[in-house]
Amino acid sequence: MEQRHLGRTGLRVSRIGLGTLTWGRDTDEHDAADLLKTFWEAGGTLVDTADVYAEGESEEITGRALAGKRDLIANRTNYLWFTPDSVTENAFNGACVEFCGDSHANMRFKTFTVTPADFDSWVAHQLTPGAGTEVAAAPVTPQPTTGTAVAPPAQAQTQPATPAANQPGANVPASPAPAAPMVQQAGFIAFPRDKMPEHTIPQTPLPANLTFDDNLLPSGNAENGKKLVTTGACIACHSLRGVPMMQARVGPNLTHLGTRTTIAGAIYPNDPRHLARWIKNPAVMKPGAKMNSFGVGQYDPIIKSAVKVGGFTDQQIADIVAYLGTLK
Repeated sequence: MEQRHLGRTGLRVSRIGLGTLTWGRDTDEHDAADLLKTFWEAGGTLVDTADVYAEGESEEITGRALAGKRDLIANRTNYLWFTPDSVTENAFNGACVEFCGDSHANMRFKTFTVTPADFDSWVAHQLTPGAGTEVAAAPVTPQPTTGTAVAPPAQAQTQPATPAANQPGANVPASPAPAAPMVQQAGFIAFPRDKMPEHTIPQTPLPANLTFDDNLLPSGNAENGKKLVTTGACIACHSLRGVPMMQARVGPNLTHLGTRTTIAGAIYPNDPRHLARWIKNPAVMKPGAKMNSFGVGQYDPIIKSAVKVGGFTDQQIADIVAYLGTLK
């Protein structure tokens, strides 16, 4: 955006200014923040406000919106102070404002306001191993007190078909019947998802050209997913505290993935249907993603060919999703 001198002050400001007359009256705080962000990213630096706009509410909204941006300057310590408890919410959207690559527009994050005690509890939990969910013990069938012991009745189990040799999904463990998980938690470990305002939950549409059988997700087997994650290709890029073979730092740390509210640079919610598709083909979910595709038959732009041997079927991805969900 074109700049010009502001009188004789020596300051240079954008030729176009952003007016805030209606902020706090006809324009709510969230829309105002979006307007200011768009204006700033376009190169705008001149904002018009006054204490008579909306009886002073315009200035307050402008001040809160500006509090979230401070640039890094070499050889100088900058401080950023703001009071998140001045509003009625405790979860806030953030966005990358420096160009970082092809997927710059898809770099977002969340900020949460919690008590000092909850923050300390969260920090302590982050330092613990990612033990995941322990599988509940099988129920014990009472034996008769007299006569010959009778074996408990057999239960029908559905096993997914095992791929034949040299077929997609071969040499990768198939899923046994899922066991009921039992999550163990202590103290504050993550911001409650039911306390997040609607506008902080990503609404990015799923790509129409990436399909997944969501009917498999409820039957995902965490034990098999654990084997696939901790002994397969995942160990080349990811770390997981408590798993000696997973010490890589190319991709995100998976230790407490199940407690996170978003994935893929915070453009998708962290739930089974989005996580499954992310594993299947990250590049379709987020252009510019550097993670390999793992769905059988999916095109991988990194290796520039379709995934064949070593790729995962939808059932195996469902197993991985089930395991990652236990990492809390």
